[in-house]
Amino acid sequence: MATATIDELSDANFDTEVLKADRPTLVEFWAPWSSACERAEAGLEAVAADFEETVRTVRINVDDNPQTASNFSVTNLPSYVLFADGQTVARVTGSASKRTLRQLFEQAAG
Repeated sequence: MATATIDELSDANFDTEVLKADRPTLVEFWAPWSSACERAEAGLEAVAADFEETVRTVRINVDDNPQTASNFSVTNLPSYVLFADGQTVARVTGSASKRTLRQLFEQAAG
């Protein structure tokens, strides 16, 4: 099974890499201590691989980058936020099934 390359972002490069991106971007807000994030990892990588040509997938560690998490009111982990044209277009909070993640990617891919 193919898996996607998911880049790690920071507070410093979030705006450039996500808000000014030239294609839809799904952001996973996560933390290394979160067992829910760990369990969700394989599903996210598998689904993201199917959409690599049309949707970029990135992640941001909320412990290391609290400003971005605060800016987008992330309080539960994992949280998935879909951005297009610099705007939030969808959000899923908490553990998400592959089916739910696939729906997010399909929405982004149009």
